[in-house]
Amino acid sequence: MSSAGRLLALSAAGAMLIFSCGRARAEDRLELWPQFAATEQYTDNLLLTSANAVSDEITSAIGGGSLAFTNGERNVKLDYLTDGQLYAEHSDLDRALQDHYVGFNDRERLSGETELSMGDTFIKGQPIFGQALVGPTGVSLQLGQALLEKEFLTNSFYANLNQNFSDRFSTALAVHQTYYSLNEAAASSESYAQGGNLTFGYHFTPVWSALVGYDFEDFRFSNRPTTDTHEPFGGLSYNLTRELTLTAQGGPVIVQTSASTRVDAGYLVSAAYTTERLQATLDSARQESTTAGFGGAGINQSISGSISYALTRRSNAFVNNSYSRLSEGSAAADILSWSAGVNYRLTRPITVFAQYLGFRTSSPTAPPVVTNTVLAGMRLTAQPWRWVW
Repeated sequence: MSSAGRLLALSAAGAMLIFSCGRARAEDRLELWPQFAATEQYTDNLLLTSANAVSDEITSAIGGGSLAFTNGERNVKLDYLTDGQLYAEHSDLDRALQDHYVGFNDRERLSGETELSMGDTFIKGQPIFGQALVGPTGVSLQLGQALLEKEFLTNSFYANLNQNFSDRFSTALAVHQTYYSLNEAAASSESYAQGGNLTFGYHFTPVWSALVGYDFEDFRFSNRPTTDTHEPFGGLSYNLTRELTLTAQGGPVIVQTSASTRVDAGYLVSAAYTTERLQATLDSARQESTTAGFGGAGINQSISGSISYALTRRSNAFVNNSYSRLSEGSAAADILSWSAGVNYRLTRPITVFAQYLGFRTSSPTAPPVVTNTVLAGMRLTAQPWRWVW
């Protein structure tokens, strides 16, 4: 079985295992519903080149479905999407059922003090499909690195276990793994970024909290030596108002390779503001990561911000921006994205939308590439088939 097939099978098997665990209860609810979107898309740099860029108009149909299982202690959801594309001026690029997205999320209330959450994101395809997945939350690092390549396969998994021992003291244990596969005529490679962290939190007052912890990361590559990092860290969280929360943490990052050991600095700062109609976030981080092009591990310096606003009961607008600079020694790659869009719900199942996405990338082996894409269409989310027992 191919790598794509194995990862798809693991995602589906994990979701089905969660669905099948436990005894049926009166509040158990199983829902299944289809998803469909028809879009018209214009891009001014179809082939992602730095010179002689060509434009095209693409008609896309994105379809799939969602399966969800919920009760008082469990919320599980599995999404699947694929697409078909028709190119107005480059019909040789037409494709169907070759791009795949699988999203799995599970939240388990194990007890009144213990909660487990986990998720998995699988994406296989090319940039036109990847760009259609960008929404109000912007471009994630996983999707941003994938969009640097003409064909990509990537899978990202996480699991978090949170335990409250008292009103003041809590712990969080997290593990994660991200996989990239690159298959092109000039190169073929695989890379894994995997690790975990343990965090202890103490609430001094209802608004002030302190945290200390330790993070370990292991980076493995098919064509490069292994890199490990160790980061002890400390930080503070402050609820400035009921709507605004500020968090900051940092510490030394010890980077170990077969050739050397060095010490760098890592940090994470974030601000979140939430009201009934507005959601805004601002984040900045410096951490070890796989580098763009999947050639090794390096420092990822990033900053991102997003704003989503409910214009009316039926419509909302969003704008976001993100920048990542991934550096390994003197070599560096940049991923800059900016997007904005509006959504309007015509009826309960039908939403029309318009979105603009700008994307600029550069890598150690290629000059900067800029792409602008405008997308408009209709999204159908039908009423679910529902079973309650």
